[in-house]
Order: sequence, then C-alpha cells, then structure tokens
Amino acid sequence: MSRSILVVHFSHAGSTSRLADAVCQGVDDPVFEGTVSALPSNALDTHFSDVAATDGLVIVSPTHFGYMGGAIKVFLERIYHPTLESGRVLPWALVVNGDTDVDGAVDSVERIVPALPWRRGMTPQKIVGD
Repeated sequence: MSRSILVVHFSHAGSTSRLADAVCQGVDDPVFEGTVSALPSNALDTHFSDVAATDGLVIVSPTHFGYMGGAIKVFLERIYHPTLESGRVLPWALVVNGDTDVDGAVDSVERIVPALPWRRGMTPQKIVGD
C-alpha cells in the first residue's frame, strides 16, 4: 500500500522551494520501493481536503522577520479548525530555512501545531543560509 506525504511550502526567493524539492526527492527515494510518495503543495493553494487525503505532512517554511513565512501561517489558519474537528492524527515534520537565526520561525510553528491532533515525526530541521 502506497502512502503519501504532503510537502507544504512557500518561497519568494527560491531557496525554500529548493529545500521542499529536496524533501520530495528524499521521500521519493527508491529505498522506499514505491511505498511512499511526496506531494509538493504551495501553501497558498493547500486546503484541508489536501491534508485529509494524505498520510503525513512536512511543512517547509522560510524565516521572515524571525517568524514563519506568511503563506505558512495562512495555510495553518485555513486548516486549523477543520483539522481539530476531524481529530485525525497525522505525523508531521518541520523544515525551516533562513539567512540567519531560524529559531523564531520554528517557535512560531510550534506554538500552533501542538494544538492540532498531529504527532511529531522528527525534530525540526533548521537550515541557515543557502
């Protein structure tokens, strides 16, 4: 049975898109023998129905002004209440990228997501620089 992982991302300059592509390549690695596939999705185009149709989620966010990217916040706001109502538990992971300190972006996501019925699949991955 093949499982899917939704890779929600947004990027203005391209570096976060490249990270999302790398996450997708890792998920689609032949070592998994086709048992899991990555579904890249622009945060502004991702809705609760996309989340509900997947088996896991990776959020890939830029750091903007010491906070998660605005499009990632819009995504979380859009899916928050329907996700709570569904009660469906999903594994999730976070990849954050920025030019300098990314801790504020990680903290901002981690203030929201624990209220959802999701479980962390790994520690946040912090990428500083290109």
